[in-house]
Amino acid sequence: MKASILVIEDEVALRENICELLTLEGYGISEATDGIQGLEEAVQRHPDLILCDILMPRMNGKEFLAEARRRRELQDTPIVFLTALASSGEVRAGMNLGADDYITKPFSADDLIVTIETRLDRKRRSMQSIQSRVEKILWRFGDQTSADLNDPLNAIVLPARVLAERNQNLEKDDIRVLARGILNASSELSRNIDHLLWQQYLDQKIQSWQDDSFKLTTEWILSTLRSTLCDGDTFQIQGHVDITVRGSEEILRQILREAAFIALFEAEAKPLIVSISTESDHVVLRMGCPRGVEAQEANKRAEQEGEKIIATLLESCGGQYERKTINQYDHLTLLLRLVP
Repeated sequence: MKASILVIEDEVALRENICELLTLEGYGISEATDGIQGLEEAVQRHPDLILCDILMPRMNGKEFLAEARRRRELQDTPIVFLTALASSGEVRAGMNLGADDYITKPFSADDLIVTIETRLDRKRRSMQSIQSRVEKILWRFGDQTSADLNDPLNAIVLPARVLAERNQNLEKDDIRVLARGILNASSELSRNIDHLLWQQYLDQKIQSWQDDSFKLTTEWILSTLRSTLCDGDTFQIQGHVDITVRGSEEILRQILREAAFIALFEAEAKPLIVSISTESDHVVLRMGCPRGVEAQEANKRAEQEGEKIIATLLESCGGQYERKTINQYDHLTLLLRLVP
């Protein structure tokens, strides 16, 4: 069977005709009558491409598109609008929201198939490009990278298989433990991949960052920490900042994320304490948590890679990184240079 396609269209006859045509072409088809039902189907089925009408009841095509792009699992799914509104303004509005293409009603079967195949081919080439980049990174970093990816991946696959195949015999506590293990391993895998990509990115882009600047505020720090930390992780911020520092928003977000991960990695107790102060030419961010049990070897490697990234990023924009353990309390200090 070819790719899977979700058809969201409120006109029954048109929807049935599209579904019949695509079924005859060998595509796997699912369908919905409006944006709300379409969103449910998309989240459940993860189609390779979505055909979506614009004018629909309950949730129209533009609203569906906006909701879909907010969901990580649908961010890269090609979405093609079916529309009788062919004005340049309507088309531009849809493209600005993140639509990949549009087909003007009425359309021929050939036009529909060509548009679908063009978008699917572009998606395939994009995935091949990403796979090629990943393979180059893995080759560059060698055997240790393979272990850093495979170990957490196995820690996801094995309990997931137990949940899938033996869930009838599991107690609630068993399911909770397995789910927590999957969550932790997923976080570790995501972080290891993130480290690999950042190491690649550093080599290519570090020179272009030196002249960047960003307005650092307490609200931005709060938002970044909330989006970074896991459920159950808490933090307190002491101090206030609203000032421009050297470095791009992307750099500063990665520095803050890595520092929070490291501070909480072996923490015995929470919350994470973040203190903010301004000195003559620096903003000083200090993070601390009581130190707990010694980390496993794989976690130590992730921690070391995170510290390398922090130090390199800070140095690239005139800052500095320091870590000390005093009375079983980890202190991470980030110095961010102010823009003169």
